[in-house]
Amino acid sequence: MKRVFIGVLLPEKLRKSIYSLQAGLSGVRLIPTENMHLTLRFVGLINEPELKDLDKILSRLEFEEFPMRLEGVGVFPFKGAAKTLWVGLSTSKALIKFQALIEKKCRSMGLQPDSRNYHPHVTLGRVRYLRQNEISNWLSTYQSFKSDDFLLDQFQLIHSILNSSGSVYNCISNYKLAINYELHDFN
Repeated sequence: MKRVFIGVLLPEKLRKSIYSLQAGLSGVRLIPTENMHLTLRFVGLINEPELKDLDKILSRLEFEEFPMRLEGVGVFPFKGAAKTLWVGLSTSKALIKFQALIEKKCRSMGLQPDSRNYHPHVTLGRVRYLRQNEISNWLSTYQSFKSDDFLLDQFQLIHSILNSSGSVYNCISNYKLAINYELHDFN
């Protein structure tokens, strides 16, 4: 059995641009920059035959690449004491459609539906101890954060190994999205 999720490993340039959002957060277990990702669908524990089926389904997925941007910051849960700090993504119909397609494909192979509403984000850290005023200051400081646009042109099936110092991610498979010719200048 492997613990897996479907996601997007962020390009290095993008990870570097959001590294500054983690500065000064001493009461937070920070996510290492190499682990920063956008989760499209958490699958959970899955056996080898199911993993092969999922890989096959994802390799046949048809969707065109699309532009994205990291935008704004927030916390989970939305009410009560903050446990997770994150940077959000710009509202994108393409991302919502892409994630819904992945969810549909997962359900088609018998995986249980995700019980939570999809809220696209990149986790920056998990709160260990941080006063509410520090969180409020962080939110107000970075609420208008915007990254450069990036092209979501691939996604990954990722094995997540939990250990005492956090998670280790190993890419099982990488999938390319179709070229969207309207987004490129081929002259």
